[in-house]
Amino acid sequence: YFTYEIILMVSKIIDIIHAIRFSVNETEKKTSHTFKHDEFHSVTTEITGPSNKPFEFKDYAPFSFKKMRTMFNISAEEYLDSWRMPPEDSLSLSRSTGRSGSNFYKTPDNKFFFKTLLHPEVYAMMEFLPDYIKNFEKHPQSFIMRVFGLHRIIHSGHKMWIVIMGNIIPPQVSINEKYDLKGRVPKKGKERKEKPSSLDALKDNEISRTFAFDGEQRKFFVEQLEMDIELLKSHNIMDYSLLVGIHYVNDDELRLHEKNRHTIKRSVSYTHL
Repeated sequence: YFTYEIILMVSKIIDIIHAIRFSVNETEKKTSHTFKHDEFHSVTTEITGPSNKPFEFKDYAPFSFKKMRTMFNISAEEYLDSWRMPPEDSLSLSRSTGRSGSNFYKTPDNKFFFKTLLHPEVYAMMEFLPDYIKNFEKHPQSFIMRVFGLHRIIHSGHKMWIVIMGNIIPPQVSINEKYDLKGRVPKKGKERKEKPSSLDALKDNEISRTFAFDGEQRKFFVEQLEMDIELLKSHNIMDYSLLVGIHYVNDDELRLHEKNRHTIKRSVSYTHL
């Protein structure tokens, strides 16, 4: 039984990756006129994956998400390269430790990942999408999670919805501390029962440090956070958190920093649970 579950899981991932690549190739064939006319239009089709078994694939608003990728200078070639088919023995899903129980798959280069959704979440995302796109057009440095695809496949009679997001932590940067902040103290009985590992994201009540910003940084962060929160509030989205990653800068990085006279950027984003 366990072996069957593994085979089924691997088969699903393979079909999903094939469907993502299919989506990009089909969208690239469209003209800019078609793109503008059908920005929020979804496409349903039957495609055949590497297993030679046909399955139904629904591509939600592919032109809107192409627009998102273009805004962040992600070419079709780069996106396809990230979603290349890895060896089967490296395919695996990780499960969220949160309430959602979602499954995750990260691309081999760690630039993107997909997360499984429930249908009501897909509906909410599609309702939010026009304002979501406008927000990034106006505020490209918004901390709201960057979504680059929304899809559904029907595999072996089971429907699976996935959302594709960019990894806000640069793949080449090691993260020494990670915080998942909600702006509130956890409810009684919800405290962590075991000591967190180095891989765990710490919660609000587990902060044992301060976060230092200079005047301009603080002004930008606070103003952008307030704008993002107002947008989420306008769509009655309340279950969100701020993901903060901290990298310890070593001596070589400090020397490079001084040589190039640039500020090391911090990666921050909302994670909508």
